[in-house]
Amino acid sequence: MILVTGANGQLGQQFAKLWGPETALFCDIDTLDITQPGQVLEYCKTNQIKTIINCAAYTAVDKAESEPEKAFHVNKTGPQVLADTSKKLDIFLIHFSTDYVFSGNHQSPYTEEDSPDPQSVYGKSKLEGEKAILDSQCNSAIFRISWLYSAHGQNFVKTMIRLAQERNSLSIVNDQIGNPTYTGTVVECVDRNFKNIVSLKGFNLFHLSDEGSISWYDFAKQIFEETHLSIELKPISTLEYPTPAKRPSYSVFNLSKINNTFSYTPKNWKEGLNLCLKEMS
Repeated sequence: MILVTGANGQLGQQFAKLWGPETALFCDIDTLDITQPGQVLEYCKTNQIKTIINCAAYTAVDKAESEPEKAFHVNKTGPQVLADTSKKLDIFLIHFSTDYVFSGNHQSPYTEEDSPDPQSVYGKSKLEGEKAILDSQCNSAIFRISWLYSAHGQNFVKTMIRLAQERNSLSIVNDQIGNPTYTGTVVECVDRNFKNIVSLKGFNLFHLSDEGSISWYDFAKQIFEETHLSIELKPISTLEYPTPAKRPSYSVFNLSKINNTFSYTPKNWKEGLNLCLKEMS
C-alpha cells in the first residue's frame, strides 16, 4: 500500500485525482502527524505501507522568516521521522524539495551536483529535510521541484487570476527566473515511473520541473493571455518589491539526470499552464 501525506496540499490533491483508495491512503495532519515517530510507525505497520510519498510541507516562504520553528518542524522533523520509519520497516520514501535550496547566483541551470546555499528560512528548512533523509540511509528519491502551481490551493496562477478580477493594474517582478511547474507534471512523472523509482537503492536526488525558463512577469503575462483577462502589467525589479524572505534570482533546473534515468521528458511550461487552466475551468 502507498501512503500519501499532505493530502490537502497541491501535490496531495493531484495524486488523489489520479489514484483511488484501492491504490493509496491519503493522510493530512488530522489523520497522521508526520512529526510523531510513534504515530507514524504504528500507522505504517497497521496499514502495511510499502511506499511513502511525502507531500506534506510548510510552504509559506515569507511567513517562515518570522516563525522558523514551525517551518523546521514540518520541513525537517517530518521528513526525518518518515525516513527513520522507512529505514526500520524497509519502506521506500519519495519526498519533494525545492529550487529555493539554491542561492540563485548561477548563470546556467542547476544540476543535482551543484552545492545548495539557501538564502531563506524556508530554503534552509527544506535542505535540512533532504539531509535528514540522506542521514537515515533509507531507500529514497527526492524530487526538487520549482514554482509549483495547480488548480488547487494557493499558488501564483490562482493569485494572478484573482487579482486581475480585483484590480486594474499589477506590478510583477521581472528579474527572478525559474521553471513554472504544473503539479500534473510531477504526479505524472511519479506515476509513469513508479516501479523504476521504488526499485532504486540508497539516496537519490532529481531535479523535476516543466521545460523552459521564464520570469514571474512573463509568466503572469502568459496567464492573462490564455485567460483573456485584461489588466495593465508593469515589470519591476526585486529591489522595488522587497519581501521578508530572499528569493533566488535564478533557479532554473538542468533536467538531464531525470530525463536520462527515466527516459521521461517533462512538458513545456506553456503546455502545463494550459492543462492547469483547463482543469480549473
